[in-house]
Amino acid sequence: MEKEKFTAVIQELDSGHFIGHIEEVKGVITQATTLEEAKKTLVEALMAMIEVKTQLGEAIKDNKVTTEIFSLS
Repeated sequence: MEKEKFTAVIQELDSGHFIGHIEEVKGVITQATTLEEAKKTLVEALMAMIEVKTQLGEAIKDNKVTTEIFSLS
């Protein structure tokens, strides 16, 4: 069985801090002072959300999300 994949989006702010979220799971967001801390806390938030959604019998991913990488000509 293949592991579930998620898309993490982490942005560095002008202040030097980082914010991040998981595209496919509404409500999984984080903020941190370093990129490594943002990655770590984003994974922790995702794991917690998966646990809650599983206990509630809800779907993990939001089916309304579509991601695509494209280039502007």
